[in-house]
This record gives sequence, structure tokens and C-alpha cells, in this order.
Amino acid sequence: MEENNNAYISELNSKYSEINKWATEFGFTIDELAWIQPCYCSVSGAATLNVTCYGMANGYFCPNPTGGVLPYTYTGWYWWNGTGWNLLPCGGCDLIAGDYKCTVTDAVGTEQDYFATITQPLAITQTMNFTNDNGSCDGSANVIANGGTPGYTYSWTPGGFTNDTITNLCQNSYTVIITDYNGCVSIDTV
Repeated sequence: MEENNNAYISELNSKYSEINKWATEFGFTIDELAWIQPCYCSVSGAATLNVTCYGMANGYFCPNPTGGVLPYTYTGWYWWNGTGWNLLPCGGCDLIAGDYKCTVTDAVGTEQDYFATITQPLAITQTMNFTNDNGSCDGSANVIANGGTPGYTYSWTPGGFTNDTITNLCQNSYTVIITDYNGCVSIDTV
């Protein structure tokens, strides 16, 4: 839990500088404030959002309960580790790909479990093809991107080229940054 709060304190200090002033005004330190409210979730409302880039932890799950007696209390979020459900300390945000459940309790104590599967795109991979320069700047390179979320852009250095294929290359190393639709990045050099 301490590690999560240290990250939270750092986030508070970097994103919300006015919070330190507020905490001081009301007799708290920023550290104490983080221990009072250790979880921060930047997305709210009923939704399931998948992870945007392979390996990231930015999925979200919050069910939309119906029936029972209002108000509802979200009493626990759980992640399936392959053998059992593990309680998540910070609710349904910043999730990795996997299976989740949220237990919701209504005003008379009736519990209902809601389930979601958070997915992620495949990692961006690339296949690089090239022809060597024969001394007259006639080399070429081509990259074929796969995985991620299609809608790729390319940025080559040196040269500033923005296509998947570059030509008229002199002898040199060329690096391509491939960015997919979600902003996920893969880098390769030829």
C-alpha cells in the first residue's frame, strides 16, 4: 500500500500544486492527505475501457447496477489471477488486461457481482526490409507494422521521412518510430 501512496503523492504534487496549499490551509500535509484518500481514478461513470497499448495499466471497469434498493455501494473490485479472486486496493481503474469482478451492495445489503474482461491490443511488431546503398545513394528501407491498433504513422531519422518506405538513401543507419492509432510506439533501426 505504501508504494501506491508514494506514487499518488508524486502525482498530487506534479499535477495538482494547489492541493498542497489547500492541505496546509486545513491542517494537513500532502502526505497525510494521500493516506486519507490513497486511490485516485481519473475516469468515472459506468463503463468498461480496454487497455490502449500492450502491457499498459490503463483499463477501467465500473458496472452500472440496476434493481435492488438505492443507493448502491461498490464494496470491492477483484482481479482473477488464474486461481482465485484478488482484492484490488484502488478500485476499477489503472487495470491491466484480464478478468475482473466488482461487488455492489444495495441499501438493504443485497450483493450482486458484475464481471468484465479488459483486453489489450497485440504488441506492435515490425518487419524491416532494406537494400544497401551501392555508393550512389540508392539504398531503400521499408517497414511493415503489425499489432497495436492500425492507423500507423512513421517517423524516420535522419531525414524526417513519414512513409513506411524510404528511398534514395545514402550509407547510414536509419531509425523509424512507428506510432499506432492509440499513440503506442515501436522503434527499429536499419
